[in-house]
Amino acid sequence: MSSNFQKFGFGSIVCIVGYIIFYVKNKKNDKINQIHNFYEMCDQYVICYKPVREDYTGITSSIFKFDKLGKVYKTECNYDTNVQSSYGFCCWTYNKAIEYAQYTNIVNYKIIKLKVHIDHMCILKHGKIRAGQLIITDLNV
Repeated sequence: MSSNFQKFGFGSIVCIVGYIIFYVKNKKNDKINQIHNFYEMCDQYVICYKPVREDYTGITSSIFKFDKLGKVYKTECNYDTNVQSSYGFCCWTYNKAIEYAQYTNIVNYKIIKLKVHIDHMCILKHGKIRAGQLIITDLNV
């Protein structure tokens, strides 16, 4: 019986698996280091903010209503680093969330506080996060 298991031996497989785990941990550590340049973290969660309309719907889309404290919201998210064409939940620092709301000329907006697990972040570029999942932690910031 000829197999890759026999060909490379058990020790080689352990080394390959060990390398993959090392690579994934290093990528995660790189992401965490990049996050610390912009955001506060609590355990494996990034603390961020989102501007919403007065009725808690999103600024650019009313598909989601972000009005349930502790609720997990999920959406599709891509990994396109071209921020203009990326999609997913958009999250910011507190000041950038205010800037974005003012930029869109929404008169009556609210800023909500949320957390995003680092495994659900798709993009972090220029301080802006695109995420596939978030949890609302405060509706009245």
